[in-house]
Amino acid sequence: SRVLRVYISCSYPPALSDKIKTLATYIVQVYYKSYSEAKSRADLVYGTVHLFNEVQSIKSFGAHTDLLMNCVQRNAFYAHPHSLIIAALADEDANVRSTAVNLVLKIIATDQELPVPPPTYQH
Repeated sequence: SRVLRVYISCSYPPALSDKIKTLATYIVQVYYKSYSEAKSRADLVYGTVHLFNEVQSIKSFGAHTDLLMNCVQRNAFYAHPHSLIIAALADEDANVRSTAVNLVLKIIATDQELPVPPPTYQH
């Protein structure tokens, strides 16, 4: 935060100043929130929750949504179906856990692979 204060306090051309303010706002509203959430609950089963919350924060941020979502899509390892099943197996809701167990048992019984769709998002 000290570095951001230094950048904001200096005088820059208006175009650059707006970009720095947008970057500072992104760091405070989206990045730091996601980072601190991931550090406080770093277990594998919370990865999909962190990803979902980050996407929601980016959508509410508004500026440069397409650019930010492209970065999320390239790094969305927790959107993989296997990660979603792991998260469902550890969910607080018993119905979600039961559905996940039944899905795993069905996959084992049929000896099938999980399809891996490309990650997508909607504005």
